[in-house]
Amino acid sequence: MQSSTIESCDVGVEVAESASDVLLEHNRFVNDRVGVRFTAPNRDTVVTGNTFMQDKVAGLWAVRGDSGARGGTITVRENHFNGDRSGVVAGNVGILVERNDFANAPDAAVHLVGAGAVIRGNHIESVGDAASAGHPALAGRDPALAGRYPATRARARLRRFMPLAPGKRCRRGPRP
Repeated sequence: MQSSTIESCDVGVEVAESASDVLLEHNRFVNDRVGVRFTAPNRDTVVTGNTFMQDKVAGLWAVRGDSGARGGTITVRENHFNGDRSGVVAGNVGILVERNDFANAPDAAVHLVGAGAVIRGNHIESVGDAASAGHPALAGRDPALAGRYPATRARARLRRFMPLAPGKRCRRGPRP
């Protein structure tokens, strides 16, 4: 999907687990509950050059109930997240989040649960209480924060989650 505007929807785009070769490029997701939702990591999936604005829960939601290592990696690159409650919420999926701009998120730029996330080279400002955090905080079992600050252009606040039993949701954070 390219160069489209999706506004005031419950979920702007829902990507099924069986989808592959997905490209979401140069779209606008405005005032949705969730801009783009993935139920699992999909093979050859790229989300690039999009604008996510004022989404009530998250601009991009990629959460799977189990932590099994199946599927591919979702690449989220060179997007603009502005005024979303959370820019990206990722749990138990392979995801690469790089070179994105996050601004004015009242909750957090990125929420992570589980393993398989790489977060690098993002510009993050005016997010949650990032200004008072003093340094990036990253949680999850195995996420990698490449280009640790000050290499990143701003401080990031990435929330900690405590996983419950398999198939359950996290104890805190937004629910889709």
